[in-house]
Amino acid sequence: SDVHVTATVGCGQEGPANVAECPSWFASLWGNQIMWLDKNLGGSKADWQIIVTHFPPTWGVDYWTLLSEKHGIDLFVTGHQHNQELHASDSPGNFLAPTAWLVSGGGGGIT
Repeated sequence: SDVHVTATVGCGQEGPANVAECPSWFASLWGNQIMWLDKNLGGSKADWQIIVTHFPPTWGVDYWTLLSEKHGIDLFVTGHQHNQELHASDSPGNFLAPTAWLVSGGGGGIT
């Protein structure tokens, strides 16, 4: 917020110029990254498709479900939450099955 960031503080030449620009800057960055990811997963010849991201796939369920089905993603390794979770490919309630996903639980606090 402006309480903690002065007008002379920014995120460098590649980041938003000020706090007010952060939401639109991150939305644009996300839009570019999802196009890049879709393109590169589609062209990948790798035996395994593994996504490493900060937020678990519960953030953007529709997007991650579509991408998993389209490209056969094998595993998500995520963080953000402060508890460990493992959703195996055959776990009941795994909305991404057969894609497995885990939350490292190393986000801080009590794990």
